[in-house]
Amino acid sequence: MERKEISNGTMWLMVSVALLYDVVGGGIQLLPIVGQMVYWIIWIFAFLTFYLWFKIYGRSFLSPKRTLAMGAGAIIEIIPVLSILPGWTVAVIFLIGIEKAERLASHVGIQALEKIAGFPQAGRKTQPTEGRVVGKIEPRTNEDSELQRAA
Repeated sequence: MERKEISNGTMWLMVSVALLYDVVGGGIQLLPIVGQMVYWIIWIFAFLTFYLWFKIYGRSFLSPKRTLAMGAGAIIEIIPVLSILPGWTVAVIFLIGIEKAERLASHVGIQALEKIAGFPQAGRKTQPTEGRVVGKIEPRTNEDSELQRAA
């Protein structure tokens, strides 16, 4: 399946829907026996909603970090006492954080990371000196400005 970029608006919508599932699920569970039974239906819909929503955008849940996030959210929501916590919201925010980190990493190349971290570029020889920064200081370029905007 083709990997589509998830827009900021869609990310906010995902978080809002997760929060809605958590609030409705928490409220339903306050009802004695009926609330627990109805909550399982909400849990199934919540899991399938986010699973399909991320699948539509080409995200696989077979990677360890994504499986861990969705699994942790699902487990929190299964356990009766813990299910009052916003498990779906936390899981979706974590998955969106992974998405944003991957997007940033794809925009910033290894050379940019070397410049940001202060490591010398490959092939450039520097002489260490006592008490001084290793390497030469270069004036800012348009490329540096673009990196700051991308971050």
